Amino acid sequence: MKKMKSLQRSPLKNVQNNEGVRVTKDSKENPEGAAPTKVERKSFILESIKGAAIQFSVKWCFENWSLIHEKASIYIDVMMEFLK
Repeated sequence: MKKMKSLQRSPLKNVQNNEGVRVTKDSKENPEGAAPTKVERKSFILESIKGAAIQFSVKWCFENWSLIHEKASIYIDVMMEFLK
């Protein structure tokens, strides 16, 4: 137990924040690596595009529900004829 206590870091020495970036007591407010990386920016852009595409497709489905329903009922009738 005494050995474990001696191995612990003192609070004044360097510590790691939640992101895993090495932070000193002088630079706690603005740690290195706080800016988003290229991968994070690309991911954000792709997520935005995906969200817009989903929104447009849901809007189109809502506006054209009668057409979708009509086509689906035809396909269901054809499948029922094959299963007989």
